Amino acid sequence: MGHSTRLLPFTLAASFVLFAVLAAAYMFYVQPKQTERETMAADIEEEEQQIAHLRVERTELQEQRDSHTSSSTPLQRELPVVSLTDQFLLDINMSEEIAGVRVMNLSMESSAPVYEVLGGGITTDSGADGDVPDPAEANIVEEETDDTDTRDPEDGDSDEPLEEGSVTKEEERDFVDGEWRGAEYDGMYKQTATMDVRVDTYDHLIRFLAELDQMTRIMNIETIYFTKDEDADSDTEDRMIIDGEDLLDFQVVVSSYYYPALADLKEEAPRADYPIYEDRDQPFLD
Repeated sequence: MGHSTRLLPFTLAASFVLFAVLAAAYMFYVQPKQTERETMAADIEEEEQQIAHLRVERTELQEQRDSHTSSSTPLQRELPVVSLTDQFLLDINMSEEIAGVRVMNLSMESSAPVYEVLGGGITTDSGADGDVPDPAEANIVEEETDDTDTRDPEDGDSDEPLEEGSVTKEEERDFVDGEWRGAEYDGMYKQTATMDVRVDTYDHLIRFLAELDQMTRIMNIETIYFTKDEDADSDTEDRMIIDGEDLLDFQVVVSSYYYPALADLKEEAPRADYPIYEDRDQPFLD
């Protein structure tokens, strides 16, 4: 009994020292490791959240880009952001083949500004209906107008009545420079093709103009001139032109438009693919 009593203080002291050692080991070794592990787990969770957020943003941006591309390309078929001169010429060639006409000569002018036309509206007999006339019936100017019947239908001295559908020539005047121009369309430009077109019937000319007017790309038939045959002599220049038998020469001026202000969309323009020929220059691939 006395021996056990003497060992009790040593046992208590050893237990206290062991507890202190264990507590110190936990505080200075185990606890820091647990704290570091919890910190790393929190960092990993935060990184995973950021990765998930970035993936969502990337998906949204890709969807926006796909949606933007799918809407921009069809619109650029009507009004591209680059000139697409090759496709403009292909459209003219297609219209030429379909209508059965021949373009004898063609010259191009590009990078011209576009202006609003003041008082340039075309009215028809339909009046308020606002119908758009056939392109072949608009902007036609004849170079030779000496034989135009200008008789007054109310003139009682005339022995022969005017035929139905006769046209009286109105007084013409030239526009003062810039008189017809309104405000310039900011950022929009046009390229103009001036063509010498040869046809054998008026119907072929009308079909050619209609094909140009119906193209997906926005075009404007600006003027149509009837050109005199340069080979005509004094004996033949006044004879009647027979539709379907005589060749008729016209000068047609048509423009297409583009909008380079949105040049960042040029990669989405509807470009055509051409075969590569090593021994030939490819002007439309530059």
